[in-house]
Amino acid sequence: MEAIAEKERRSARELYMAQDITINNIHNSQINNANGDSTINATQNNSLDMQHIMLLIDSVKQSIVGTMSSDTADIANEHVEILEDQLSRPDPKPSIIKTAIKGLKTIKGSIEFTAAITTLYSYFAPALGLPK
Repeated sequence: MEAIAEKERRSARELYMAQDITINNIHNSQINNANGDSTINATQNNSLDMQHIMLLIDSVKQSIVGTMSSDTADIANEHVEILEDQLSRPDPKPSIIKTAIKGLKTIKGSIEFTAAITTLYSYFAPALGLPK
Protein backbone atom coordinates (compact mmCIF):
# COMPACT_ATOMS: atom_id res chain seq x y z
CA MET A 1 0.00 0.00 0.00
CA GLU A 2 2.87 2.38 0.82
CA ALA A 3 4.42 1.69 -2.59
CA ILE A 4 1.20 2.77 -4.34
CA ALA A 5 0.90 5.92 -2.20
CA GLU A 6 4.56 6.80 -2.90
CA LYS A 7 4.01 6.27 -6.63
CA GLU A 8 0.93 8.54 -6.57
CA ARG A 9 2.87 11.25 -4.69
CA ARG A 10 5.72 10.99 -7.18
CA SER A 11 3.31 11.15 -10.13
CA ALA A 12 1.60 14.22 -8.70
CA ARG A 13 4.97 15.94 -8.14
CA GLU A 14 6.17 15.05 -11.63
CA LEU A 15 2.93 16.46 -13.08
CA TYR A 16 3.34 19.61 -10.98
CA MET A 17 6.95 20.07 -12.10
CA ALA A 18 6.06 19.43 -15.74
CA GLN A 19 3.74 22.44 -15.82
CA ASP A 20 6.42 24.99 -16.74
CA ILE A 21 4.98 26.62 -19.85
CA THR A 22 6.13 29.39 -22.18
CA ILE A 23 3.88 30.69 -24.96
CA ASN A 24 5.14 33.26 -27.44
CA ASN A 25 3.61 35.33 -30.25
CA ILE A 26 -0.04 35.51 -29.33
CA HIS A 27 -0.60 39.10 -30.40
CA ASN A 28 2.88 40.03 -29.17
CA SER A 29 2.26 38.49 -25.76
CA GLN A 30 4.40 36.20 -23.68
CA ILE A 31 3.14 34.00 -20.89
CA ASN A 32 5.50 32.24 -18.51
CA ASN A 33 4.28 29.85 -15.86
CA ALA A 34 6.80 28.44 -13.41
CA ASN A 35 6.04 25.91 -10.72
CA GLY A 36 8.08 24.32 -7.99
CA ASP A 37 11.64 25.53 -7.73
CA SER A 38 11.69 26.89 -11.29
CA THR A 39 13.25 30.17 -12.32
CA ILE A 40 12.21 32.09 -15.41
CA ASN A 41 14.41 34.59 -17.19
CA ALA A 42 12.34 36.17 -19.95
CA THR A 43 13.07 38.90 -22.44
CA GLN A 44 10.33 40.36 -24.56
CA ASN A 45 11.02 42.72 -27.43
CA ASN A 46 8.01 44.69 -28.60
CA SER A 47 8.61 46.49 -31.83
CA LEU A 48 6.41 47.88 -34.52
CA ASP A 49 6.78 46.82 -38.14
CA MET A 50 7.50 50.13 -39.90
CA GLN A 51 6.88 48.69 -43.36
CA HIS A 52 3.43 47.55 -42.28
CA ILE A 53 2.75 50.91 -40.62
CA MET A 54 3.66 52.78 -43.80
CA LEU A 55 1.26 50.56 -45.79
CA LEU A 56 -1.49 51.38 -43.29
CA ILE A 57 -0.73 55.11 -43.56
CA ASP A 58 -0.75 54.88 -47.38
CA SER A 59 -4.15 53.23 -47.16
CA VAL A 60 -5.40 56.14 -45.04
CA LYS A 61 -3.95 58.70 -47.47
CA GLN A 62 -5.57 56.97 -50.45
CA SER A 63 -8.93 56.88 -48.67
CA ILE A 64 -8.81 60.65 -48.13
CA VAL A 65 -8.47 61.56 -51.81
CA GLY A 66 -11.81 62.56 -53.33
CA THR A 67 -13.94 61.11 -50.53
CA MET A 68 -14.45 64.15 -48.29
CA SER A 69 -14.67 67.93 -48.44
CA SER A 70 -11.42 69.79 -48.95
CA ASP A 71 -11.52 71.23 -45.41
CA THR A 72 -12.00 67.77 -43.88
CA ALA A 73 -9.33 66.32 -46.17
CA ASP A 74 -6.90 69.06 -45.06
CA ILE A 75 -7.51 68.19 -41.41
CA ALA A 76 -7.06 64.47 -42.09
CA ASN A 77 -3.87 65.10 -44.07
CA GLU A 78 -2.48 67.23 -41.23
CA HIS A 79 -3.00 64.36 -38.79
CA VAL A 80 -1.31 61.98 -41.24
CA GLU A 81 1.63 64.37 -41.66
CA ILE A 82 2.06 64.60 -37.89
CA LEU A 83 1.98 60.83 -37.66
CA GLU A 84 4.53 60.42 -40.47
CA ASP A 85 6.78 63.08 -38.94
CA GLN A 86 6.79 61.38 -35.55
CA LEU A 87 7.39 57.93 -37.02
CA SER A 88 10.36 59.20 -39.02
CA ARG A 89 12.10 60.43 -35.86
CA PRO A 90 14.58 58.30 -33.95
CA ASP A 91 12.63 59.06 -30.75
CA PRO A 92 8.95 59.49 -31.66
CA LYS A 93 6.68 60.81 -28.93
CA PRO A 94 3.90 58.32 -28.17
CA SER A 95 1.59 61.08 -26.91
CA ILE A 96 1.76 62.90 -30.25
CA ILE A 97 1.21 59.68 -32.20
CA LYS A 98 -1.74 58.86 -29.96
CA THR A 99 -3.23 62.34 -30.45
CA ALA A 100 -2.84 62.15 -34.25
CA ILE A 101 -4.50 58.73 -34.42
CA LYS A 102 -7.33 59.78 -32.09
CA GLY A 103 -7.80 62.91 -34.22
CA LEU A 104 -8.08 60.81 -37.37
CA LYS A 105 -10.61 58.58 -35.67
CA THR A 106 -12.94 61.54 -35.02
CA ILE A 107 -13.13 62.52 -38.70
CA LYS A 108 -16.27 61.44 -40.52
CA GLY A 109 -15.31 60.04 -43.90
CA SER A 110 -16.09 57.34 -46.40
CA ILE A 111 -16.37 53.67 -45.56
CA GLU A 112 -12.85 53.18 -46.95
CA PHE A 113 -11.50 55.97 -44.75
CA THR A 114 -13.22 54.57 -41.66
CA ALA A 115 -11.89 51.08 -42.41
CA ALA A 116 -8.34 52.40 -42.95
CA ILE A 117 -8.43 54.41 -39.71
CA THR A 118 -9.89 51.49 -37.76
CA THR A 119 -7.09 49.21 -39.00
CA LEU A 120 -4.42 51.80 -38.16
CA TYR A 121 -5.95 52.43 -34.74
CA SER A 122 -6.17 48.71 -33.99
CA TYR A 123 -2.52 48.24 -34.90
CA PHE A 124 -1.34 51.00 -32.55
CA ALA A 125 -3.86 50.43 -29.72
CA PRO A 126 -1.86 47.83 -27.76
CA ALA A 127 1.43 49.75 -28.02
CA LEU A 128 -0.08 53.10 -27.06
CA GLY A 129 -2.61 51.90 -24.52
CA LEU A 130 -5.56 53.05 -26.60
CA PRO A 131 -8.97 51.63 -25.71
CA LYS A 132 -10.29 49.09 -28.17
